[in-house]
Amino acid sequence: MNQAPAAPAPLASATMAQFRLMVPGLRLEAALVIGFITVISLAVATGYIEPGPIQDFAVVPVALMFVAGFALPWTLWKQTPAFGPTPFAAMPIGRHAHMVARMTAGWLWAMAAVAVVLAWVGLLAITTTGEIVLTEVRRLVSDPTAGPVARIAPWWSYVTPFAAVTVSYALGTAWVLGLRRPAVWLIGIVVAALVGLELGPDDLVARALQWLGIGPVGLDHLITGGLERLDIELTLPDGSRVIAWSGLPKLQDWILALLFWAAVTFSAVTVALLRPRDV
Repeated sequence: MNQAPAAPAPLASATMAQFRLMVPGLRLEAALVIGFITVISLAVATGYIEPGPIQDFAVVPVALMFVAGFALPWTLWKQTPAFGPTPFAAMPIGRHAHMVARMTAGWLWAMAAVAVVLAWVGLLAITTTGEIVLTEVRRLVSDPTAGPVARIAPWWSYVTPFAAVTVSYALGTAWVLGLRRPAVWLIGIVVAALVGLELGPDDLVARALQWLGIGPVGLDHLITGGLERLDIELTLPDGSRVIAWSGLPKLQDWILALLFWAAVTFSAVTVALLRPRDV
């Protein structure tokens, strides 16, 4: 006797349903990505942007995608209130499961967008006989008088955009789900940081922001593998000043930063999901 196929797990079904339902709400974001790709492609095709022998990733900064990943949850949860009376009670899964499903579906769309952008960069490099390098190509201190050195991007540098956007998306999700007025909190923190930079004791805020950016586990290590930390300014024999690298990024530095930010984002999302919603 033939048995009926097993029904999919409720959480998996909810995630795929949310993945499909998000399509109308992401039209603006899709249009922005397509528009950006179109403008840059036309600029290269018409010669307005002259591609060099190396098509570096500065055309599509990973930092820009990091910011976009943080902003995406604000769009996804705009039409679905995270606090107060909501339609969660009428759904076949609980409120927390529904939030996890929606969060996961949004992450899948974010990863799809990163993959599309990376594929476009690869196609752009191939069509312009360039080589894909995920960072800006600069001189090395070991030979500062030489021209820019082509660095063969290690395999893990192609994973950094996905990891960086995952972290920023998780942080944005925790921010939106954990705070009743996320925009007010964001503006307040930015203003406080700016005031702290001007009035803070002994540049405490500046040092904290520097550690957050280029510290041992800072965002620079997560996003680029630590290239900003490696930047130094040199004066060549002819008197010209150039920005060079004091070394190349290391896999262990990126893994350390990734583990740190994974722990931070997991903790933040967990706290946000467990936050009371009806008060």
